[in-house]
Amino acid sequence: MNEADRVLSNRDPRVREWFRDLQETARDPRALHGEVCVVPNGMFQTPFDCGYRSPRLTGAALRGSGGFAGVLAPIIVPEAWSFQHFVDGLLPKLAQAEHILRQLKATLVLESIRDPIVGDILDRLGFRYRFYSGPVRAHTLVSACRAPPLHPQLWMRAAKMLGVPSIPGTSVVWLRRTPATSANGGRMITNQDSVIKELRKHFNVVVFTKYEGLEHAMRTFGSARVIIGSHGGALTNVLFAPKGTTVIEYMPLDHSGTNYLRHAGMMMYHQSAMLGHHYWRIPVVSASSNYLVDAKALVQLVRFITKGAKRAHHEI
Repeated sequence: MNEADRVLSNRDPRVREWFRDLQETARDPRALHGEVCVVPNGMFQTPFDCGYRSPRLTGAALRGSGGFAGVLAPIIVPEAWSFQHFVDGLLPKLAQAEHILRQLKATLVLESIRDPIVGDILDRLGFRYRFYSGPVRAHTLVSACRAPPLHPQLWMRAAKMLGVPSIPGTSVVWLRRTPATSANGGRMITNQDSVIKELRKHFNVVVFTKYEGLEHAMRTFGSARVIIGSHGGALTNVLFAPKGTTVIEYMPLDHSGTNYLRHAGMMMYHQSAMLGHHYWRIPVVSASSNYLVDAKALVQLVRFITKGAKRAHHEI
């Protein structure tokens, strides 16, 4: 059985369960609506739902005594201090509001930054920012919270803002997951050295181990034709891969066939779909979340992809 045969169909009952959250979101009309609110002499404070469900803000709701002598744009997105949730939660809002934010020379107000790549992306985009420390008052306040969470135009606009190439490259990028580089542990491919060795017999393989600066990440993923990795935060780097790149994600299942990560396991499918990538998910059953990969079967799949065979999204 080759890798393509092992990719589960979306007719599988487990798949329908995992898609339920996405379907609920799609049925909510707020999920397709976006707006940017500019308020003179505005005020903002937490707690506040800075998502597509956030209330429609009006001047009366934001108006208060002026403080900061400039323009502030508070975008307090949950856990956007991490690369993963900066990309899926905050970056689409910046893409939607970019023109207004630049025109008004707004300073972003963020919760915090944990992952250096978040600050590097903001610097590349030319956005100034400060961190939230209490109620925000400004002569002009910009609210950009209401944006569709899953809209390809916003995600592709964000990629264009970053300068992601428009045409896939030629390399096969392997994401090396190790205990030293993994924040959450588990999901290790225990025979990855031999898999990489086998792939290198047939393809130009680039191994990505850890973040070494934004330019390095953009150069590595911007030249990719295929990206392969175990489910994890490193796959968020597909943001820097051109439209048409193929993403292969290995997903561990327990012996009952249940995804260890439940609904979180769909995040790379969503991101790949929004960025115009071709997505393959390969389930692997394991007693733990670590597992072996069939190197020869993977070579067969990558050869199929790189020969230009007709592709679509192959998801479980």
